[in-house]
Amino acid sequence: SDHQVECLFLKSLELGLEEQSGFKDKNDIPVMFGSPNLKIGSNIKIDFDLFGTIFFMLSRFEELVSPERDQHDRFPAKASLAYKYGFLERPIVDEYVELLWACMTKLWPELQRKERTPKIFVSCDADTPFDPTVKTLPRLLRTCAADLLKRKSVTEALKRIQRYHFNKKGDFRFDPNYTFDWYMDVCEQNGLKAAFYFIPESIEPGNGDYSLKDKDIRELLIKIDERGHEIGVHGSYQTYQDGTKLKKQKALLEGT
Repeated sequence: SDHQVECLFLKSLELGLEEQSGFKDKNDIPVMFGSPNLKIGSNIKIDFDLFGTIFFMLSRFEELVSPERDQHDRFPAKASLAYKYGFLERPIVDEYVELLWACMTKLWPELQRKERTPKIFVSCDADTPFDPTVKTLPRLLRTCAADLLKRKSVTEALKRIQRYHFNKKGDFRFDPNYTFDWYMDVCEQNGLKAAFYFIPESIEPGNGDYSLKDKDIRELLIKIDERGHEIGVHGSYQTYQDGTKLKKQKALLEGT
């Protein structure tokens, strides 16, 4: 955590880096391991650990050695070297790769780079597929009372009653949580398939507000499958340190 990051100032024009699109600022490249020196001649000498830095960033090694955690036991971004030294939102690994490529083509101009084809993967976590305030009549009445007494909104109470009525009929056009049809429509219009991740067990604290046994959920799963989209496991909050529990939840979803 006390490791110091220096900044390497490159002569970007000499390396031809002005043509590289991976740089936010061509003259400011963080150096975490080694000296901020790069010597150019008949040979190119890099005095910092380029490959070690890439490994450090991709492996998230600092998350293993740092004890800092947030309220959810996650490594906070503000504890990272990237945040402390101002490059959290920069694709630093891509920048290092572009630097390496620029050096290599400086020495071997005939080098050809493999063409890369980007792909788009669309995913959606189904935490709360339907408005939970209209799931049961008691919840509807309590929430409508809050609409009238606390939020002073007759309109919102009437909309909620309408939502309850249509949801019970399996018509979710008025449910702002239910965006699955729109989601799949947009993906299909663009030649994409979406992956929807459902929580197999939602009875524990911190998880969704549904069960895979719910009629609406089962019908939604069938609809997603029939349209050719993917259904996956969204492990419950308690699975992040329990691989056995996650396997059981996967088996539960597969058996639905």
